[in-house]
Amino acid sequence: MPDWFANNLPQVVIGAFVVVTALIVWLVQRSVIRIAFVSAFLAVALFVFVNRLPLERCARTCECRVASQDITVPLCDPEVP
Repeated sequence: MPDWFANNLPQVVIGAFVVVTALIVWLVQRSVIRIAFVSAFLAVALFVFVNRLPLERCARTCECRVASQDITVPLCDPEVP
């Protein structure tokens, strides 16, 4: 082992741990953000899928009840095909 390395071994090890820790934190952060975005997208997709029939009925009759909430649609004309 070179003399300069043996004399600075604690600093080299601490520096390597800091770099590896920063890399791991960065990778975990990116993964968590991606998982959060995918989860939010899937939640919205599931909500729309579950409420597809009420949304279709709302578009046809202008009587809207989505997620157990009555919704008023402005300028809705049920006579328009």
